[in-house]
Amino acid sequence: MNNPCNKKELNNYNFCYGAGCNWYDINNGLMYHIQEYKEAIEHGEIPKGIRVTKWDDPSQATLEIVGEYTVRERMKDPEPDPRY
Repeated sequence: MNNPCNKKELNNYNFCYGAGCNWYDINNGLMYHIQEYKEAIEHGEIPKGIRVTKWDDPSQATLEIVGEYTVRERMKDPEPDPRY
């Protein structure tokens, strides 16, 4: 039986990729289209990377295409402030 007190750090990228959802960077106003990336891989395509757009842009104009490793690094939670 698993101990409910065992805690693991949440990996934001793995969570979003597994759930097939996009990630919004609220601080910068960017949306990372992880859902499109996952669907392309599932259909046997080899995508260039993960598309990044402004979240409030109705045209969804691509700002950049970044690799999976870069997105993982951007999605990491900051270290907790030791003062608290």
